[in-house]
Amino acid sequence: MVLRNTKSLFFLLSVFISCMKISNVGAADACVKKSACSCENSEGTIDLTPLVGSPKFKDVQDEAGSYYFSYNPCTKFTESGCTNVAGCQTDMTNFYSIGTQDSATFKVDATNGLYIEYDATTDVKRTLQVYLKCDQTEEGKLDVKGEFPAGSAIYEMTLTSKYACASGGGGPTVTVSVSLSTGSIMVIIFFAVLVVYVIAGISFQRFARKASGKEMAPNYGFWSSMPGLVKDGVLFTVKCGKVGSSYDNI
Repeated sequence: MVLRNTKSLFFLLSVFISCMKISNVGAADACVKKSACSCENSEGTIDLTPLVGSPKFKDVQDEAGSYYFSYNPCTKFTESGCTNVAGCQTDMTNFYSIGTQDSATFKVDATNGLYIEYDATTDVKRTLQVYLKCDQTEEGKLDVKGEFPAGSAIYEMTLTSKYACASGGGGPTVTVSVSLSTGSIMVIIFFAVLVVYVIAGISFQRFARKASGKEMAPNYGFWSSMPGLVKDGVLFTVKCGKVGSSYDNI
């Protein structure tokens, strides 16, 4: 009975903390679409509009060396068999649309961060995912991973650019490193243990010993006598160096 109630308290506490974390992450990472190549999040506006071209990135070979890919972040383009597209795949003989501008959706991946997803359907539905990497020193570079996983008709690219930075890449990059000192870690551990001690102690007193009121406090006898013990200790320390004084005289 005691164990079950203690577990229930810990479970509810864990769910509450997890929900708070998920809520905060979602609010911070979401990027609301403003156009096919711009969105706004808590850090500012990401706008790829300066990366114009017809297309901006043309015939970039994938990692496997099997296909070539063209991509334009903001406006549609036409390349042989690919008409009015955002992305095109080719082996220099056949051309396949892998996404259109009007299908652009901004999403967040827990591992790789913000990306734009496009799709297009010709013979089969194909999906293009372009991950955005902020680099204040780079005008625009496209790395093509290709189809991943193999046979999925999902194609991955990474666009590295200063325009992938919040607020258009015009401001300086600020990196904040946060590290915990040994003292901070000890404080965190102390309060974590304290919470466990209080919850487990109250549960034991309430359900095992049927205690109520202040008697539910764990080790109530010890803690209630603590002020008196502290007082005695202080008096002993103050009078210890005086002639004729002893602990028995306190």
